[in-house]
Amino acid sequence: MPGYRNSRTGLAGAGRHSSNHRPPGGERRSSPLTTEWGGQVISFPRGQVHTAHQRWVQIAAQFDGGNYAALAATHGYTERHIRKIVTRMKNEKKGEET
Repeated sequence: MPGYRNSRTGLAGAGRHSSNHRPPGGERRSSPLTTEWGGQVISFPRGQVHTAHQRWVQIAAQFDGGNYAALAATHGYTERHIRKIVTRMKNEKKGEET
């Protein structure tokens, strides 16, 4: 588009509409991944679920029947969350025994 003119100013421009502007690599070299997955959101897990479960097992092991506040302060959780973790781990342990 060598004859491009800005419709607002009427000035010739060599910006993004210039004929010498090409995307890097061009369309001929587009990746097969782009063809297959273009526009999709792909998420790669970081393994946090596994490490969270390990942390919960550790919290349950440290629980002595009434140290919710101490565990919350140590692990950076609220007391309510510590209670949920302890309950969940107790239920999980019961499920393994039966």
